[in-house]
Amino acid sequence: MSKSDDSRSTDQKATREIFDAPFTATAYAQVLNGHYGAQIDHNGDFCAILLHVPHDYSRLEKLTVVVAANAGLPSMNFRVVCSYARNKEPFGTYGGTIDYSFASAQQIQEIDISLSVAGGAGVRSLKAGDYLGLEVSRNAGIVGVNTNLNVLGARLKYR
Repeated sequence: MSKSDDSRSTDQKATREIFDAPFTATAYAQVLNGHYGAQIDHNGDFCAILLHVPHDYSRLEKLTVVVAANAGLPSMNFRVVCSYARNKEPFGTYGGTIDYSFASAQQIQEIDISLSVAGGAGVRSLKAGDYLGLEVSRNAGIVGVNTNLNVLGARLKYR
């Protein structure tokens, strides 16, 4: 055990994480030597990812969409529609739609979408037991939009 491992506080709960790949999409593409994902490139392209928030979840550390860009562009744009609810709660009650833009490179990148589940203004934040649905799509509303990426999945880091 290294010295840094010995000095870690035992009072602090360890960070945990889950990852899930898209379960449905309009198109698929294989990229980066076998990293398989949902292709988002044209108007109407989308993928859906569903995560179940574990029972030991107490707070969000980070929620990311993991992408592999097919081109290096100064600005790549996509939209995330997020919905979360517990068993017997109506879906679509919590969440929203947020547009994201990032400088892309031909590499795997984690794009932070934590704001999608932060709550606020009378909307509760993500809780243990929630079913979290994410729809990632091209944002056709932005003129000259650049989107040429493969969505590999979503990663939820929590305590």
